[in-house]
Amino acid sequence: MSQRSKNLAAQRANISGIFVPTTVVVQALPKAWQQMNSGQTKVPKSLVGLYLEAAWNFSKLETPMGEQALEALGESFLPQNYPNLEKLYADTHLKERVKCILLQIHDEFGAALPSDFYKLLWNVVDKPNENGYYRLFEETASKEDLIADAALHGLLLVTPLAKRFHSIYASIGATFDHVMDCGCISAISKFDNEKPNRIPANMLSAYLQNMVRATLEQYGTNARTSS
Repeated sequence: MSQRSKNLAAQRANISGIFVPTTVVVQALPKAWQQMNSGQTKVPKSLVGLYLEAAWNFSKLETPMGEQALEALGESFLPQNYPNLEKLYADTHLKERVKCILLQIHDEFGAALPSDFYKLLWNVVDKPNENGYYRLFEETASKEDLIADAALHGLLLVTPLAKRFHSIYASIGATFDHVMDCGCISAISKFDNEKPNRIPANMLSAYLQNMVRATLEQYGTNARTSS
């Protein structure tokens, strides 16, 4: 077997989720990750090991704000922190098409994405300012703003996930606009319909693991640039 084939085989092994967190690994992570390991979250079982692996590898880097990032993202996966989207939809005047898009994202990804990601998407459509966009970090870099924006950056930095995310908005003739490092502005605007983009099922878990790692890294970046 060539070295390239061995590397590909190793990548496929990692994608399959063979990482089994030991007691030492789990106990070294913040409480929320321990709860994820014991089945107290709704993160799909097939992703739990991958997410813990991403968190563990990130923790070894000793990056600035690393502990805060791990705590914030771990807590964002706890069931009680997810918004009741259906109740929010019932209490709002949002256009039906926008409601359907947000529900589609939730139905497709569920608790594989952190709760703060959904809260941000909701705020973008429910609380735009007079210019039509929603801005994070209006006053200070709150913990909620940091993890919400890090979660969005984390997903957008994984190209296949970003393409799928944008294609869902494109299915109703809209686009989700986000500008980084300028107050982290987000908005929905119109453009022509595009063909929906699909993620290969055998690669989705790897992409989602990359999203978790990118989110953790982005939390520290945001903390330094948005305060």
